[in-house]
Amino acid sequence: MSGPRREVDPVELEAAVRAGHEQDAVGNRLLYLAGVLFVVLAILSVVVVAILRPLMIASQEKRNPPASPLAASYGRTEPPAPRLQVDPALDIYEHRNAERQVLTTYGWVDRRAGVVRIPIERAMDLLAERGIAPPPAAAPPAADAQRGGAP
Repeated sequence: MSGPRREVDPVELEAAVRAGHEQDAVGNRLLYLAGVLFVVLAILSVVVVAILRPLMIASQEKRNPPASPLAASYGRTEPPAPRLQVDPALDIYEHRNAERQVLTTYGWVDRRAGVVRIPIERAMDLLAERGIAPPPAAAPPAADAQRGGAP
């Protein structure tokens, strides 16, 4: 079952029935006390942090030596010229646009040999229509050809 059974006082039961409801199991006083305790603990924790923070900072400053005074004058500097990549974001943008141009347009690869490029979408359509040619048959090894093909 759900726990030890409590004996019901018939007088309390009669009063609850007349009132139309049962009494609250938790008193309001306990809820108010828990709320006040929560607020007090929150304020206390803020005060403790405000007191301990400067002490912890001071102990860290004692353990770690200060930075070199030269560090402020040197700082972060750009490398000397020639800088090969001045704007990396613009470089990758232009590179991707050039690739997209090659992959989505028609054009000559080698005009003398008659080699052209076509867009990828068109190439996939042609491949779906015509299929892929089987790979060429492998030529017999040179050693077998000299022996006449016998093992």
